[in-house]
Amino acid sequence: MLGQHTNEITAALKDETKQVEIKQKFTYVNTSKDGLTALYFNDWNHAYSNKKTALAKRFAEEFKRSLHLAKDKERGHTHLVSIVGENYAGLSWNRMGNSDVIRVQLEEVLAPGASVQLFFTYTIKLPNAKFTAYGFGPNGEYHLKDWYLTPAVYDNGWKLYDNMDLDDNYTDPANTSINFTYPDKLFLSTNFIDIGKSNFPGGQFIQLQGDNRKNCEIILERTSRFTKHVTGMITVTTDLESNRYDKISQGISINKIAVFLNENLGKYPHPNLLVSEISYNKNPLYGINQLPSFIRPYEEQFQFEMKFLKTAIHSFLSETIYLDPRAERWVLDAIGNYLMIKYVEEH
Repeated sequence: MLGQHTNEITAALKDETKQVEIKQKFTYVNTSKDGLTALYFNDWNHAYSNKKTALAKRFAEEFKRSLHLAKDKERGHTHLVSIVGENYAGLSWNRMGNSDVIRVQLEEVLAPGASVQLFFTYTIKLPNAKFTAYGFGPNGEYHLKDWYLTPAVYDNGWKLYDNMDLDDNYTDPANTSINFTYPDKLFLSTNFIDIGKSNFPGGQFIQLQGDNRKNCEIILERTSRFTKHVTGMITVTTDLESNRYDKISQGISINKIAVFLNENLGKYPHPNLLVSEISYNKNPLYGINQLPSFIRPYEEQFQFEMKFLKTAIHSFLSETIYLDPRAERWVLDAIGNYLMIKYVEEH
């Protein structure tokens, strides 16, 4: 599936209010065989808005009370100001019950192969990162993921999923450009490519580009912890490291994993693969790092490579395999487990 959709975003992060003001121009191309009277968009930031969202209910089932007992200033929500069509007429829209999905009624039926432009104006209030690691952190740092509106997938019917902290946003890829303004003295890392950057009094501006990408992930930190590793196959941006495994050896290990991924999954179709500590912590490798250091049976090299490989495979597959990540997650997990076993056997 190619990303014929185009997505143009202008976003400004306000440090004092933890809000992002967004203007978004989305060109939706109907690649299905059906005429569409309405379009659906994922609004996953709204999952933090109250106690009755799917995310809050899942946390309650797991006896996590943080979101249920959260103060209003810790919650996240989306304030949608307007949705305008190509003729600059306001379109009617509604939120699907208490879900993280917005339905937009079109002015006329969108025929197969036709496209329509939508203009969104909205503000997102970011949640406290203590809930899911996404949002604003305690020391003025930010991690933005699934933060702007993305199109739901139409496949013989709409696939509408709420945010349940499973990192499985099901969305069509799009050619996305983002003009992003953010606070001064923060270092930005992303899975997109950086086209241009500038500073102005009290803030910074960056242009980001991602072709045929599902989502833009942005990490803003007080200190620059991410490093770029340029290999013959792929460029990796990562903050994964090991205190007892030196930097040069880490670079050799990353290059070895890049060769392995290229041989087994083919060439990564994007210029930059983001492999982050946050992503690893969301889906850690149980058993390796649970033991106290004095009885760990594994060498530092093995621990680092397994940790990096698991996270890199997840990032690689999520941007290259267009399956329903909630209904068919087992396929992605099976491929990941197979590749990890193969890597251990080979190395």
